[in-house]
Amino acid sequence: MIKQLNEVKGIKQPSEVKENMNLVINSGKDPMPLPYEDTGICTDAADKVADIVRSGRTSYWGGGPVAKKLEERFANVIGKNGAFFHNSGSAALVTGLRALDLNEGDKVAISSSGFISSLNAVYHSKTRPVFIPTDRKTLMSHYPEGYKVPEDIKVALITHFFGNVVDIDHIMEKTQAKYLLEDASQALGSKLDGTYVGFRGMCQPSQDQTGSCSERDKAE
Repeated sequence: MIKQLNEVKGIKQPSEVKENMNLVINSGKDPMPLPYEDTGICTDAADKVADIVRSGRTSYWGGGPVAKKLEERFANVIGKNGAFFHNSGSAALVTGLRALDLNEGDKVAISSSGFISSLNAVYHSKTRPVFIPTDRKTLMSHYPEGYKVPEDIKVALITHFFGNVVDIDHIMEKTQAKYLLEDASQALGSKLDGTYVGFRGMCQPSQDQTGSCSERDKAE
């Protein structure tokens, strides 16, 4: 359950901070107390994690038995036939692009705002980035009316931000890309038209976070 700001231990309202002249930020001597933070870590899983560490097998080529079970569950949730976890979302994006029949210099449309992983994946595949404009109100990829979209875009690499979902149909219509690669690292669990992000892809390379690539107008 999401707690209201004033219910979280240690959180101060701006007015309280401003009025407390004993704080360093108000020329006083007292440091600003840090609030209690719920990291979201599932402590119930501690014993299972400890069992894996005690086994001495913390690294498997291709994934261990626990990872395989999680991959299967993950794929079932988003509605895919399979999943393959990576050590990072960055690696997942590289795998996603390399899984496609891309040639050096092919155009890949990517978000103009976001993490560097998307751009790095494009350069690792020796393709050419073409930036999709960012809507200033939603911070999501969106082509404004009348925007001239470059031709011959091979892949649309879409990043969903802050739990929000990009209008995939809009992007695919504008770019006419053959492939769709979704970076869902910040929006797992979000849905578009009743389906989870990542579903529209043909493959789901993931760090339990990222990616989905799909051939245009084709679902696995």
